[in-house]
Amino acid sequence: MTDTYVISFTEEKSTDAASVGGKGASLGRLTGAGFPVPCGFSVTTAAYRTFLRVNGLQEVLKEAAAGFDHADPDKLEAATAQVRERIQDCEIPVDLAEAIRAAYLDLGEQVRVAVRSSGTAEDLAEASFAGQHDSFLDRFGEQDVLAAVRNCWASLWTARATAYRNSKGFDHLDVAMAVVVQRMVDSEISGVLFTGNPMNTANDEMVVNCSWGLGEAVVSGRVEPDEFVVRRRDYAVLHSHCGSKTIQVVRDPATGRGTVEVELPAAQASRLCLSDVQLRTLCDLGRRVTDYHDGIPQDLEFGFAGGELYLLQARPITGVAFSWDADLENERWQKYPERPHTLWTRAPADEYLTGAVTPLFYSMRCYAMSMAHWSTVELLGLTEARGVPEWKYYKGVPYNNTAGWESIARHLFPAQLRPLMLQNVDPRHHAEVLAAPSRPINVAKVVARIQLLEKQRGLLAWSNTWEQFQNGTRGGPMDRLSTEQMRTLPDVELIRYLDECAELEAGYVIEVWPVALYFFALSLATLAHMLQHWCREASPTLLADLITGTEVPTKTTVENRDLWELACLLRESAALQAVFHRHPGAEFFAEVGESEEGRAWLDRYRKFAEENYHRGHQDRDIYYTRRFEDCSIDYPALQALLLAAELRDPQVGERGADERREKAVAQAIAGISRSTLGSVKVEAFKILHGFIMKFLVYRDDQRYWGDHIMAGAKRAALELNDRLVARGVLADRDLFFLGREELQETLRGVSNMKLVRAKIEARRANFEAVLNKTVQRPMYLDGYTPIDLSGGDEDDSSGVLRGMPTSNGTVTGTARVIKSLSEIGRIQSGEILVCNSTDPSWTPVFLLIAGIVAETGGVLAHASCLAREYGLPAVQLRSAMQRIPDGATITVDGSTGTVSIGSDPDGDEGQG
Repeated sequence: MTDTYVISFTEEKSTDAASVGGKGASLGRLTGAGFPVPCGFSVTTAAYRTFLRVNGLQEVLKEAAAGFDHADPDKLEAATAQVRERIQDCEIPVDLAEAIRAAYLDLGEQVRVAVRSSGTAEDLAEASFAGQHDSFLDRFGEQDVLAAVRNCWASLWTARATAYRNSKGFDHLDVAMAVVVQRMVDSEISGVLFTGNPMNTANDEMVVNCSWGLGEAVVSGRVEPDEFVVRRRDYAVLHSHCGSKTIQVVRDPATGRGTVEVELPAAQASRLCLSDVQLRTLCDLGRRVTDYHDGIPQDLEFGFAGGELYLLQARPITGVAFSWDADLENERWQKYPERPHTLWTRAPADEYLTGAVTPLFYSMRCYAMSMAHWSTVELLGLTEARGVPEWKYYKGVPYNNTAGWESIARHLFPAQLRPLMLQNVDPRHHAEVLAAPSRPINVAKVVARIQLLEKQRGLLAWSNTWEQFQNGTRGGPMDRLSTEQMRTLPDVELIRYLDECAELEAGYVIEVWPVALYFFALSLATLAHMLQHWCREASPTLLADLITGTEVPTKTTVENRDLWELACLLRESAALQAVFHRHPGAEFFAEVGESEEGRAWLDRYRKFAEENYHRGHQDRDIYYTRRFEDCSIDYPALQALLLAAELRDPQVGERGADERREKAVAQAIAGISRSTLGSVKVEAFKILHGFIMKFLVYRDDQRYWGDHIMAGAKRAALELNDRLVARGVLADRDLFFLGREELQETLRGVSNMKLVRAKIEARRANFEAVLNKTVQRPMYLDGYTPIDLSGGDEDDSSGVLRGMPTSNGTVTGTARVIKSLSEIGRIQSGEILVCNSTDPSWTPVFLLIAGIVAETGGVLAHASCLAREYGLPAVQLRSAMQRIPDGATITVDGSTGTVSIGSDPDGDEGQG
């Protein structure tokens, strides 16, 4: 069978990566899908292997590869240069050369082409090989094309390519090279489009880097490009930056072939190179290409020529941990688009949601809280907080919009209460919020509006509404289906039950929680005012003592007391203690029933566990184990109580708290009664204090009630997960890493399962990182970008330089200022590279360095992409080589874009 040396993009075999390489296969698929790809063909890997065999190069390559010293960049460069010389000195066999000539002539008479390498290991999800092999633009004529093809084969053996292969674990001799020959697009504007944001991993944001002329100036980082960040949903421009763009790459006017760099006129360099229409056209293409690739974010190269947009390449974005968090903000409940530069904080989640949060729980609990927020905003008349989203999900943690908190604090809270809310407010606005005038008339209007328009949510009725939710007369019964009943329901009914649980909680939160919480806060402020002005001799601790303990036990108090009593029974029995210590965890509950005494204890425990089956874990998410799943979660608590030196009766503490409160009440009444109209004021105090004490019980019990609802949701989720596992759709507990809408699509069989599995894997990793505390998510986000608001801006005088973040992470090390590639021998392992820019020739350096600071290039330039792929922090900083002394100790923060300079080296020559 004759080897196939040439395959057109339009042929069926054009998508076979083993034959045409990663780039060729991608262009074949895109051509077949109807995307605007310039016509062309691939010179196959069979052609490359034939070339090696005919010229006797296979043994040469094998011997050379065995001697590569990847730890020494200079030796590696010398060894690979010899290999390339041998390849370039060889002739292309006649039949192979004729096949390439014929395919070239089929593109048009003496047409200009781009000749680009296409390795068999290129454009993989785990290794892009971006820029590692050579491309030759604007080739013209048969001989020129043949020479470029041979040079592409030789580029498989550059120092950068061999170093990259070695770092990724590829065998040099297993990799082959195909070559793409494609009609040349003489672009007036070109660049790179990432259909997901590589810096903040937002899959609903696209990033464009572009400049005038051919795209080489952008991908190599030789210019500071224009940058656009665009929202995927509606192509709204979230951010734009006009780069310096001092040069452009164009066809060499002297020879009429090849490319040169020329200076750009100042007027052209100073304006954005893409119009609004062109940007939308480009983003629409990017969206369609991403959809074609199963929703996996893509790295596109493009060019505009003669008013037409051309797609030059598309491959998966590598080195970026996308988790598709934005897909959880379903339009079903996230009714309002996020405004640019919205500030988000995790502070409310730290307080109310605690611990890592799964997408499924987020899509239920934060749905309920969002519904309540929008309802309350309308009820309270907070115009500033209307039409804004309330929650967003980011890498295992829900974040809350600071705008709503700020609006409430400014307009509806008295000055003395505002400091309590500042943790949820933009720190840059703290002074303004605290200084805002108090407006009692606003509070009076709100109370009147609630009392007149929403009586069931009012000051006197909210507790009745709450009790109706508790007893099931409003909203329906909690956890109405048993596990056995769930097993008989079809999928659609179980999904409906999940929705019912979310709606039940949403109804409660809408009608009770926000307004009651607002009244509670106002009541505390009013109580403090009473004590300050009516009870002059009040002690400093009087307010705290007045709200100590509760008048009736909360459900949590009763639960803890029951567990304490179970521990007491164990402490009183040497036999039970022996079983407890001999059989840890679940074994104890299996073994303790072997004796009569043990059976009595176990019966009592079972009653306790049945009454509190929906509890057992301190964190809110339904992912965490509850008693109905595994009673052994109580073993550590019992163990702690058994090992305690003294087991104090909790009722003693409760009585002590009650006594302090009762004494404080008597003191307050005595003091208030001595003021003017004292008897009237005392009655007002009693009513207000009674409301506060009632709310304290309610506040604790509402979590117990909410956990009850979510226990039913969890049992439904586990049943659905078991079904999907049995069908081979999901693995164990995968379901918790999908939102409700995503889960419904998966059950209906309409989901893109490649994307679903990618989402699950990424989100699980984020969740477990938070759960295991291997990371701490930032306190604030601007959109999806972490932002540090812990202090004020710093400038050079403080040793902190502010640039643009291009690859996340933080590293401290020695700065090594390298002016040109010829100096890379100066770099030692673990140092931080400071340079103007990098291109693929610098790849071996990335195996040594710990971080990079580049003067030019954007987040999509070669240095940035490779830094992300290798997990190196990177920052773009103008004039970095002048501002950072060679040999200084610096800290590079690729998340915030800062470079902190420590000590200068003794005796080292600086660069400034």
